[in-house]
Amino acid sequence: MQAKRHLDQSAALAETQKSVCVFLVPGMGHCGGGPGVSSFDAVGALDQWVEQGTAPEKIVASHLIDSKPAFSRPLCPYPQEAEYSGSGDRAAASRWVCTARPFTYDQAFYKGNKTGGKDRDKTARSATGSTPDE
Repeated sequence: MQAKRHLDQSAALAETQKSVCVFLVPGMGHCGGGPGVSSFDAVGALDQWVEQGTAPEKIVASHLIDSKPAFSRPLCPYPQEAEYSGSGDRAAASRWVCTARPFTYDQAFYKGNKTGGKDRDKTARSATGSTPDE
């Protein structure tokens, strides 16, 4: 049963990735800034995907100080994440690779834990006078 559930989740992820990519930007503050990278061309990557049918394998991003790149990293499509290759300049995106991390789906979370979502509905009712489904 567990193996079938894993295959279903993997198939669902593969199907979703045909039309959706999420690129997390670790360390970027809301709307830019922060200790991570924050300068990248997301529109160019999207344009290439739409116009040429090539989904981005990564987006190279930089952290700028005084308008000059201090370091760069690849932004990886979820559920991958950037990992240092182990050699060379850590400031160079070329020394980082996108590696797969396990895709997990917490069914208990999406079912409202042990209550089946009833606690969430009670909270919503007390705030609005109705449940989310009404």
